[in-house]
Formats: sequence, structure tokens, C-alpha cells
Amino acid sequence: MTSDHQPDRLPSASASAASSSSPSSSSPSASATPFDPFDVLAATRDCLNGLAVGDAFGAQFFVPDNLPALRERRLPPAPWPWTDDTEMACSIARVPRTAGFDQDALARSFAEHHDFDRGYGPSMNRLLRLVRQGEPWRDLAAGLFEGQGSWGNGAAMRVAPLGVRFAADLPVAAEQAARSAEVTHTHPEAAAGAIAVAVAAGFAARGRAEAVTGAGLLDVVLDLTPASKVRAGVEQARLLLDQPHVELAAHTLGNGRLVSAVDTVPFTLWCAARHLDDYPAALWACAAAGGDVDTTCAIVGGIVAAHVGTAGIPAAWRQRVEPLPPWFFGHAAASWSALARTLPGERHPCVCCGRLVHDRPPGSHDICPLCFWEDDAVQLRLPAAAYGPNRISLVDAQVNARDIGACTQRDLSFVRPPQPDEPVDPDWRPIDPLRDRFEDPDGETDARLPWPTDHTTLYWWRPTFWNPCGR
Repeated sequence: MTSDHQPDRLPSASASAASSSSPSSSSPSASATPFDPFDVLAATRDCLNGLAVGDAFGAQFFVPDNLPALRERRLPPAPWPWTDDTEMACSIARVPRTAGFDQDALARSFAEHHDFDRGYGPSMNRLLRLVRQGEPWRDLAAGLFEGQGSWGNGAAMRVAPLGVRFAADLPVAAEQAARSAEVTHTHPEAAAGAIAVAVAAGFAARGRAEAVTGAGLLDVVLDLTPASKVRAGVEQARLLLDQPHVELAAHTLGNGRLVSAVDTVPFTLWCAARHLDDYPAALWACAAAGGDVDTTCAIVGGIVAAHVGTAGIPAAWRQRVEPLPPWFFGHAAASWSALARTLPGERHPCVCCGRLVHDRPPGSHDICPLCFWEDDAVQLRLPAAAYGPNRISLVDAQVNARDIGACTQRDLSFVRPPQPDEPVDPDWRPIDPLRDRFEDPDGETDARLPWPTDHTTLYWWRPTFWNPCGR
């Protein structure tokens, strides 16, 4: 959640966000064998999923009635709407397509998709409204807080997907993170916070191709983060890494209560580094510290999910979260699929749409970036609900696929013609919670209960590799 709080004393603006501190001799190299580009795109989507779930999860604990659930580690009831953290992260994930990105395009995306009710602070609401009206974002961002620029945590909260997108070259990720921050946050501390989070997320994603550790993550962040109070906080986080007490870490590093990069980023990196292999543990620890909990959980969720993937986020959490906005899928899915088509190497058909995709690791299914449902057993749609599925729906996918020439009818089971009050797609039918059970190819059953009781009609689609049982 962004805010207009600006501490009375600001660090000197003379520290350049583009410069970096001297590498530590004990730190791992910031460069390594590049990822397969398709894997980078998959990791980027995983990161965004983790960020959105973390954001929505953390936001639940601004509600006093949910505080007992936090103490008892019980999930708050659905739905979990996300906030400005996720909305801006969707623009971050959508805009980069090549070795760099267009700052003007990013500013336009922020402004065009700005939802006043998502928790933006007054000054950011005003900035985005004026950008939407045609005023130059550079002048607006630089003029905030009497010309010092904002050093809030808004640039850091949204940047993790960008770090993953450039994971093959972490110095480039740092450079692009600074450029992304500049669109709204021109103070060097805000840029340093964005750099630190982007590098952490990129390094975490590299764990898909090489061994990574929490200590290694913090070391690489220290390598690439410019001299700043943010970097000094990360140094403290590194010293505290071996102690398990979240209260001590939050007391020492901050918990986002001041809504500044300095008060937010070091603690979130400590949480992510401590729990790099365990998404739920990372989020519960982060939420327990209080503070700007939607933003701290968004940052931690994005970093950890870049490492463990969407599969590492419990299904019960994902099912509670509001789906990502439709405008994100309308552009990003088609672009990612177009990129996947250009990649060399052996390819196999996507089991959902038939598009050729790269060979996936043993034991997984070939899902193209357009579909990107991974191993979920069932896709739900609540047509009358405020929040529908937490993934792109089949109907949305068919629209996107038609625009780029894919066939989404492949491997889908025809059930019966639609009724007048149902979606026009014949591959949807009402779900029966009493008899519909699913078992995945590995034999694990996913009952997906309880179903919502306040809507009369639920729809599902079923690729043929999901076998219904109990009939």
C-alpha cells in the first residue's frame, strides 16, 4: 500500500541510484549461466502470482476481526482482494518485452489502469490522474515532496517480476529496476529499494537452474545495491539471518510502518531469505511483524514464489484471491506466447490449446504461457461473483488464442450445449460438488471443497488429461 507519509529527515539525494557499491569478496558472482527464456517467462508469472497472493493475504490483516486468525495462523475467509501493489506489478510484468523497456509506456500503463480504490496514497492518486490527463510524468515525479522525490516503498513493492524477467543478467535487472522506480519515485533510496528487491527476485528465480541460498541472495543484493540506507539495512539483515525471531528482525530493520523503502526492504529480504523454500512460512512470518503488511507480504511473496513457483503457493490460498485484472491477460498472454513460438529447441503441444511449447521438466505437463494453468485440477468461474477464478478463464484464453491463431479446443471435453443463462462456450457446464472429484496424473485427488453457497451456478472446464473419479 502506497502512502504519502514522508519522514521529516531524508537521506541525501546525492547518492546515485545508478551506481553500485563495491562487490563483497565473499559474495557469489552476479552473473551466471542464463536461463532458457521460456523458463524466465514462467518464473515471471510465478513471481506475479506470489506477489498478488501475498498482497491480498497481507491486506486481510488490516481488518481487526482477522487478527485472531493471524495469531492462530488460520486463513482469513475469502475473498481476498489485492491492492495497488498488485495492480502496479501487473504493469511491470506486462511492459518489458526486450532488453529494456519504455518508461513512457510504463507510466501510461500505471495511469490507464489506476484504480482509485486500491489503496494508493493521495499524491500517487494525483500523479497518476495528471499523467492520464497528459501531463509529463518526469516533472510530476521529480516534483513530489518539495522536489526531493518520493522515497516510499511503492517502487519496491511492484518490481519483483521485472527482476525475474531479467534474471539472466542481474546487473541489468538492477539497472532496469532503477529505471522503473524513476517513473514515480525519484529519490535514490526508493531506487535502491527497487534494485534490492528486483535483484533478490531474479536471484531467487535462478534457483530453478542452480543452487541458491538465502545467504547467497542477500550477498548478491549487497553486491548490486548502491550505497544507501537501504543497503545498510540489508547488511543488518545479513547479520540477523541466523536468528529466527521475527520480532527482533522487525524491531531492528523496520516493518514498513513508515511506508519508506528504508523501513520496508531490509525486513522483507530477511523474511524471504529465511524462508526461501517455504512460501506459507515466509508469509506468516512477514504478517506477524505488522506494519505495512500488504506491501511487505507482496514483496516477500513475489521473491519466494519466483523460487518455489506457483505450485509452492497452497491451493487454499490461491483460491481465496481475487483474479488478476483482465487487462493484464489481454496483452501479456499473447506477447508471452508469441515469444515462446520463436524459441529454438524441441517443443511439444500445450495440453490446453495445442500450441507448441518447450520441453518441460520430467513429471510436469506442457502448458504454454497463454494457458499457464500448470497442474490445477479444475478452473472455476462464478459469473455473478465479484471475484471469479484466480487464473485466466477458458473464455478469456479463447479470445486471446483466436487473436494469435491458436486452437483452444484441443484436448477439451465436450459435455453438453450451453443453456441460455450460461457462457456460450460448450466446454463449460454446471459443477456438481457432490459427485465431481478430480484426480491428477500422479493419482492425487483434489476435492476442492467447500464450494461457495451464495451463488447458484459454478462452471468448470476439463482438459482430457484430468480424469474424473467417483462417477
